[in-house]
Amino acid sequence: MKELNLIRKIAWSFHRTTRIEWDDLFSKAIQSYYDALKRYDPTKSKLTTYINMYITLDLINYLKRQKKINDPLSTLEDTEVMEYPLFFNDNSFFEGLSNDANIISNIIIEHPDEFIHLNSTEARILIIKIMKEQGWDKKRIKAGVKEIKKACCNAV
Repeated sequence: MKELNLIRKIAWSFHRTTRIEWDDLFSKAIQSYYDALKRYDPTKSKLTTYINMYITLDLINYLKRQKKINDPLSTLEDTEVMEYPLFFNDNSFFEGLSNDANIISNIIIEHPDEFIHLNSTEARILIIKIMKEQGWDKKRIKAGVKEIKKACCNAV
């Protein structure tokens, strides 16, 4: 498993920001890794990029499910108060991004179920569709997506 250090790093960053047991997060990240390998298409993206996004989004969904299990009385209004999922509370990732890249990132983060099972091309097509509906042109969308991709690669 060549990507073990990447898996550890992702699990550790979630542990640092959420204080959820590292072993639980690491175990879930390993499961996500194997799911990602099953879905990975080498013609569409780099393996480490795909694994990073897949595990990250899967852990975000895991945290949301855990919150619902542990807090069954939580309402939709309670979850809307959080600007970002727990993993992103320190905002350091977003501080270096342009406004456009932040808007695109927020769409992905707020709707992980729509993106987690998509490969990079499908996710990009969905982002283009969503942003065009909001009046963005293709050049602006591509620039925002490219900036996010570059920031993700530098963060790992």
